[in-house]
Amino acid sequence: MKKILIVEDSHVVAKMLAFKIRKRLDYPLIMTVNYAETQAVLEREADSIFAALLDLQLPDALKGEVVELVQSYDIPCIIFTGSEEPETRKRLLARGVVDYIYKRNLHEIDYLVRVFKRLDRNPDIKVLIVIDTETTRLLVRRLLEIQRFEIIESQTAEEALEILSGEAKIKLVIVDFLLPEMDGVGLITEIRRKFSRDEVSIIGISGKRHANSSAKLLKSGANDFLHKPFTEEEFHCRVIQNIEVLEQLEQIEDSANRDFLTKLHNRRFFYRTGEKLFHNAHRNHFTLTITMLDIDHFKKVNDTYGHEAGDLILLRVSEILSQTFRKGDIVARFGGEEFCIACLNLSPTSAVNLFERVRQAVEAAKVNIPPVEMGVTISIGICTQLQSSLEHMIRLADKDLYQAKNNGRNCIFIDGKPAVEATDTKVGASP
Repeated sequence: MKKILIVEDSHVVAKMLAFKIRKRLDYPLIMTVNYAETQAVLEREADSIFAALLDLQLPDALKGEVVELVQSYDIPCIIFTGSEEPETRKRLLARGVVDYIYKRNLHEIDYLVRVFKRLDRNPDIKVLIVIDTETTRLLVRRLLEIQRFEIIESQTAEEALEILSGEAKIKLVIVDFLLPEMDGVGLITEIRRKFSRDEVSIIGISGKRHANSSAKLLKSGANDFLHKPFTEEEFHCRVIQNIEVLEQLEQIEDSANRDFLTKLHNRRFFYRTGEKLFHNAHRNHFTLTITMLDIDHFKKVNDTYGHEAGDLILLRVSEILSQTFRKGDIVARFGGEEFCIACLNLSPTSAVNLFERVRQAVEAAKVNIPPVEMGVTISIGICTQLQSSLEHMIRLADKDLYQAKNNGRNCIFIDGKPAVEATDTKVGASP
């Protein structure tokens, strides 16, 4: 498990740091009070440490020697010190420390937590650099490496557009104003034809001698702008701010696409994403399975035990569904006690086997609703025949669900037949 190393000789400060960080983060902390202890810890478990918080003045290393020690293990370092010497700050930032933070008040610790979270998330974030000047490109690359981003480089606008077309999940593009053939303004305009501000953030860079360059880049679709020369801290602040805005927008979008209670996707998301799956299946001759699933006697549970009991049952069924299906499948709560699932590349036999396992898992599950422990069952309707529209497939699956309900509940109908008639393959085989 990833750990955070804290090197702090003040017992009071160390205790406060540990309390605040543990309250906000789940990472185990390793605490040391001097250079010698830190060296011993690194020799034992450097591979498990993903970031370090360092005091500069230690009893056995008064001149910040601990920074060089920790950096020798390629561990990102954050300086947390009472020293406000400008030259020391400048020297250590040039050495590639992630940040240099003064010990002033408790708000600094909140900022520290934010930095740790970024260092954990950044390796999963792709940043595209589009700069043809080698010195600037190397500087930007070095600064992004300090923050542990995944970096892709391009020297021309044409190459950058090719990369963006092929590379998934590029979140940030850093674009120079001057590029060969197509300039930064033209590149940003082309990027915005394909990617909105909610999908990809763009930071423009230009020298001060280019009049109105910032306005031109911003008007063409850049989110932010930096004048050369810029400081390390200004660069880091701009990059992190733009990434965090994107993440906040993604969180808002995700919340809009999820059911509040179960955290499964909602009906809105199912239709929007399901249409893409449907057209993909038609275009590439894939099989598409649409399944409607309903909790049996759910209204009776609500009427007898109350809506809180109903919520507990919904959560238990949702948990089983979340654990069962693949990442590429769509599992959604349609409303009330009804769920809809879309799966690619399942044969009818595989679909029956898969949903029979789901049915059995739900039947075996117990929900504690004082004073009773309650069991629950589900009825399932499956459509495996590709139709003229997604809506048509949902209607057919719903029709099969209705037949399952009329057939005594706690069973499966597929393509108009009971599952036991639709396949003679032994239930439980892998799909």
